[in-house]
Amino acid sequence: IDVDEAFVDVGPGWLSLRAGRLLESWGTASLYNPSDLLNPRDLRDPIDSEKLGVWALRLRSVLGPVALEGYLLPAPQAHLLPPVTGLDDRGLPTSTSRWFRPFDAPVPGLLVTNVMADGAPEAKPDNFQGALRAGLSVAGRDMAVGYAYLFDPMPTLRLQLVSLPVPPAPTFINAGLEHPRMHVAMAEIERAFGGLRLAAEGVLLARDLDDEQGIAGASPYVIAVAGADYRVAQVADIHDFHFFLEGLTSQAFDGELPSDPIGRIRYLARYGALGRVRYELDDRFFVEASGFSNLQEYEVFVRPATGYRFFERVTAEIGADLFFGEPDSLMGSYRRNKRITFELVGEI
Repeated sequence: IDVDEAFVDVGPGWLSLRAGRLLESWGTASLYNPSDLLNPRDLRDPIDSEKLGVWALRLRSVLGPVALEGYLLPAPQAHLLPPVTGLDDRGLPTSTSRWFRPFDAPVPGLLVTNVMADGAPEAKPDNFQGALRAGLSVAGRDMAVGYAYLFDPMPTLRLQLVSLPVPPAPTFINAGLEHPRMHVAMAEIERAFGGLRLAAEGVLLARDLDDEQGIAGASPYVIAVAGADYRVAQVADIHDFHFFLEGLTSQAFDGELPSDPIGRIRYLARYGALGRVRYELDDRFFVEASGFSNLQEYEVFVRPATGYRFFERVTAEIGADLFFGEPDSLMGSYRRNKRITFELVGEI
């Protein structure tokens, strides 16, 4: 049994201490939350990723319009990624997962001789992690800023050149995955005007990396999202329409964003757009379409879906995941993974 959330709360109303396995949410955007980094995710299916619980202590104080939160996370946890199950003839990683993106040879003509295992740092006092967040609600606006010092849950590719002291002195590569320390600074704001809601969030990520170790993607970078969602007032008390639109940008401060198969999962695009349109009929039937588009190159994801509630607690849903793009793009690499999905959901 894998329990993602189980905790105890103690303290008076204005001050509370929560301890256990927690699911926390940072960020205000509806479709994509780059600042929501306290919890690792199960990315073995990156299109339907799930947030995983994390062991933590949270101290929270609410004083009128101000909310202050402090977190202590004693056990670093890594994202779950499509597993590496072997090496090909060039020594590059392979996997039986259809979501695994193959690696290119890091340096032409060189051979990857060893792929070192990935694993989060062990739980010990030197590896404790912490985070702080302050929120303010004033004049109809909800704002928050936060800072976290974590181990990066996404592994970073490290390349180590090994030259043999025999003629003709071939050079080999050890490829490793490690989880360096990471500084995270975030800010978010939202404002509602009746059925219209405006929201924006941004996150700055800077990892503690040693360039001499040959680690990919060493530059600090920022990801920002801004958008709106609008819910139309119900028509005849049974028809409901909801529209979402968000734009995003990812920018490195020095150099390029990481482009290796692991680093590319960190951000959706340098410039992109996300959207969703949803129609509901009497809380029983719904149809929606959501998607993502890279605004700089041909890369598109589309997800249509529909569902019906047969009984009060039983719902059936059917949908599809469609991927389009150049072969070297993130969505284009998933073109063969187009699928039709069906879910029968029962609530207890």
